[in-house]
Amino acid sequence: MNWLLHALIIFALAIHVIPPGINTNVGADRLKAIIATVIVVVIQVMMFGLGKLTGNAFLHLIDSWGKGVVFVIFFIISVRMAMEAFKIRKGEINLSLDNPRLMVLTGVAQGTNAFVTGMMFYYFPLVKFQTSMIALLMLSTFMIMPAIYTEKKKSNLTFVTLLYMIGSLVFAFSSIYFLFTL
Repeated sequence: MNWLLHALIIFALAIHVIPPGINTNVGADRLKAIIATVIVVVIQVMMFGLGKLTGNAFLHLIDSWGKGVVFVIFFIISVRMAMEAFKIRKGEINLSLDNPRLMVLTGVAQGTNAFVTGMMFYYFPLVKFQTSMIALLMLSTFMIMPAIYTEKKKSNLTFVTLLYMIGSLVFAFSSIYFLFTL
């Protein structure tokens, strides 16, 4: 069950790159699309890795509160993703990949949940972290590439909202599951 839940958590993190991709008007500039994809995905994976390093450095100090910390953090991520899903549904996506500065800011903004989740991976020693990083890299790339070439239509926004709600449910279920199993 743990490996499946970890895979679902990585999938839920990879969903974060879709809204800025849909909000981007790349047109026929393929080089710009590739650069935007690389920047956002690499920043998200780096934030995940930095979160793991930070967790290894500091979370041993609160090791006895591990269950509660994982529950609270994953539950907060779940609520945040659900709130973002409603913004996406309304078309209120304000992250864009139109210029390099915005690409970096978007990558950092989308990487905050990856950073915090990476910190929580301190409590999951059985998971190979390198495998998680490679999976996040592959899934994020797979998710953002079609999103960049997708038009910002109501049906596409509804689909992204559904994905975000699924991600939110993954984090909510994970928070409850790890509360009772860690």
